[in-house]
Amino acid sequence: MVRHYRTDPVPSDIVQRIVRVVRRAPSAGFSQGHRVVVVTEPDLRQRIADLGESWYLERGYEPWLSQAPVHLILGIREASYHERYQEPDKLGPGR
Repeated sequence: MVRHYRTDPVPSDIVQRIVRVVRRAPSAGFSQGHRVVVVTEPDLRQRIADLGESWYLERGYEPWLSQAPVHLILGIREASYHERYQEPDKLGPGR
């Protein structure tokens, strides 16, 4: 786990390479329901940090969320899994 980041910008080609890895991540039935939102805009990154960084600061830890030059917000599209398991190769006999 990392709680201290360099503040210099991450080149966009590196961010794109990291995000592309999500496409290869395992998923149920290869449904690929993963979603990633890349946040590089400083004000929005600060708003994200404001949601949870205070807990660490109150306990004497250094800021870390607000220091990260890129935030990756990970999510799942549940419908992708439901859609995948409705396809013929995933349905059992009579279903």
